[in-house]
Amino acid sequence: MTYHPESQPQSLYEYIAENCVDGELPIDFSLPQKTEKGKIQFADGAADGIAMYHMSAEILDSEALDEMASLIDLISDGKMEAADEALTDFVEKHTALSVIDPWQEYVIKNRERLQANNLYRYSVDKLLNSSKINEVKYGMIMLELFTLQDERVKDAVRTVGLSDEFTLFSVFIMRKWENANDEIFRLAKHVHGWGRIHAIERLEASTQEISDWLLHEGTKNLILPAYSALSCFEKADVPGRLQKTLSRKEFVDIGNILVCMLDEGACEGISVVGDGVLETYLEHVQSQALDFSDYRRISAFFEYGSENDNHILRENCEKLLHSEECRRLVDQALQRGEGLELASLLGMDYQKPLLDCLERQFDEHYHKVFYLMNEESCVDQAIELFARKLPLQQMQTGPADEMGLGKEYADYRKLIMIVQQLGDKPGKGEQLLQTALRAPVINNRNMALTVLESWVEMVGRPFKEISPALYDVLLEVKSQEMVETVRERMEKLTV
Repeated sequence: MTYHPESQPQSLYEYIAENCVDGELPIDFSLPQKTEKGKIQFADGAADGIAMYHMSAEILDSEALDEMASLIDLISDGKMEAADEALTDFVEKHTALSVIDPWQEYVIKNRERLQANNLYRYSVDKLLNSSKINEVKYGMIMLELFTLQDERVKDAVRTVGLSDEFTLFSVFIMRKWENANDEIFRLAKHVHGWGRIHAIERLEASTQEISDWLLHEGTKNLILPAYSALSCFEKADVPGRLQKTLSRKEFVDIGNILVCMLDEGACEGISVVGDGVLETYLEHVQSQALDFSDYRRISAFFEYGSENDNHILRENCEKLLHSEECRRLVDQALQRGEGLELASLLGMDYQKPLLDCLERQFDEHYHKVFYLMNEESCVDQAIELFARKLPLQQMQTGPADEMGLGKEYADYRKLIMIVQQLGDKPGKGEQLLQTALRAPVINNRNMALTVLESWVEMVGRPFKEISPALYDVLLEVKSQEMVETVRERMEKLTV
């Protein structure tokens, strides 16, 4: 019996293949997904990545295991239409990631009675022809059990692996191939999000080329460098490299990896190897011509040493940071609107340079305004600058149900950067707040209300007495407000 799947939309394999440019997908590529109200939309690969790094593995109960077994048996018996219906129902309840082990264990345990040809044929069909993400994954977890000889199928595995959503599953399949590590390495170089993180975790540094790539490129992903930092540290043999003279490129990228390892919010890092490696790294400073980026890394080590009572590390970093060369480079960075945190750490004046940068290049630096709002002497200047740079009158089009996405709402995103800094400054920035209250973007109005609520709490008087002008604006926009939760907040402030 020949299986002919029903006519369906373009397969994900074809969609990925046609979007490839020079062997990889564009940085902004994403798989087509059906938007469902009330459900979180994950970026490609994010749901599986979060599950692997931050959640306990799902354990299938006996009912789910029985349902899975029945599904596999349907495929084995060649009842493909019934299998499709069962798979559609099953994937709604269980992710492919959670099913890998029990699925494969069941097939292996029952391999004598299961029809391998049917299992293989169904797996390949899902890989090549399905337009549904989870169906492709289910096909791939079963395909992992087979020794692939068909180059067309192997090429399809390579192709779908270029999507961060499928990279992990392609890597699982590739691990059984001849030259498996080379295949995984090739794939790792052509993915940039979760796919790179997953591929690096399973890549062996079997050659100097791979070791060097891991050192220089391994933490460069679009998600969070810390996810791969420890793997790159170990696989690129950073401890061994630190025992030798470092090239400039090695010095920089080892420093980058070490900084990433300080961030252990998502995964293990510096605590695994011990912070003595930071002191060893600093021993190489004398042989390097340091630039501003080096001092930024050293400042991260300084803060780590301070927070963890490593007095030797702290003192060594402090000496470097308080050098004339460091201050000179920070001063140069300030003229570009950079180095603000380091300047603050060194007690250098960064407010005037930042105001100058905002004046010259507002669009590039507006998001740094919080540095100014923490300084009482700069608050009025920052408010005046934003009021002058933004088309406030044009922005007051009245409440609407807009999320504020897209280029046309760029000014509202700039506005909210300063509005959110006004909560502890009663009476300041009334013109900005008036604009936010009359903005079509919901979060502008919500943020303005958060500020006004904070003023009432701080001052301890009815809002009408704190700001009569804004009180009148609230009365006006309250009657126009279409979002119930926002209107309720306005009503509480105007009682």
